[in-house]
Amino acid sequence: MDDYVNFDSGEREEKLIEQAIANGFLKDRNNSFEYAVLAISVEDRDGQNCTRPELAHSADMILQKYMKHYSFAMDGRIITILAATRTTFEKYLHIAVGEMVQSTERILNMHCHIGVSRIRERLGECHEAYHGAMSALGYCKPGESGIHYIADEERDNSMDMEMASEYVVQMENLIRSGSRTELEQYLKTVFEKLESEQDAQLKCKFMIFTMSSALIRIAYTVTDDSALFQRFAMLEGPVREVKDRFTSLCLEVWELINAGKKKSSQILCEKAMQIIERDYGDPTLSLVGVSNNIHVSPNYLSALIKRRPEPAS
Repeated sequence: MDDYVNFDSGEREEKLIEQAIANGFLKDRNNSFEYAVLAISVEDRDGQNCTRPELAHSADMILQKYMKHYSFAMDGRIITILAATRTTFEKYLHIAVGEMVQSTERILNMHCHIGVSRIRERLGECHEAYHGAMSALGYCKPGESGIHYIADEERDNSMDMEMASEYVVQMENLIRSGSRTELEQYLKTVFEKLESEQDAQLKCKFMIFTMSSALIRIAYTVTDDSALFQRFAMLEGPVREVKDRFTSLCLEVWELINAGKKKSSQILCEKAMQIIERDYGDPTLSLVGVSNNIHVSPNYLSALIKRRPEPAS
């Protein structure tokens, strides 16, 4: 569920497969399995959620006839990971979920809601499949049983979301620790890439709004300038103009972050020089001792002192 994970990592996929084999979910690597996720909830005739952990076993009893699976209870739902070939999914998935709904109604006299994700090629993509299943579950109506496939309800925007997460993380990193030039060039590269894709206008605006949320969060930690936050409301209009405004806001927040760093460095350097001047005659005076006193590393303190401007003569 971690949005900061690199989901394209081949190494991560290998580790997941190793773990799946170790716990018995997969027999070995010699398969052509793909994966899907089900999100299941059960409610009584009064609309109260009655999804109990032991219902995972009921789901398993049905699914074992059709495909590999692993079910567990989480936050008032049953989550099931499915593994099968594409052909098996196409032939049996709708039969399996239909049987689960019918059994719940017949045996428990309760409503059953099931959200079904898209089929994913890699085990590591179960992250996206889980979110898809949960979104599909949200389309179920209270007071009646229902099965909703996210593929029927929403277009597949998983790549857009993964790309957005990657862009946001990199933008945050550059604002906090990169140079102004690096940040400006990165934003330029991002928008050039988006403009080369299908639905360029829509994707650019989606990315700007997504990145703006992260930018506001960063800005809020360093300033209470209401005028700055009001400028975020101006991110409307033609995409070309919005891109320029957003880039300007990013650079403005970068300057605020770095001004804060500079001020902090100056204060630390002044404290260090005060200690040195006070204890100059003390034979135990050392860089390590001074750095410990102001709670920074000796290397960092040494760099601060070297960058300190010479006093005017």
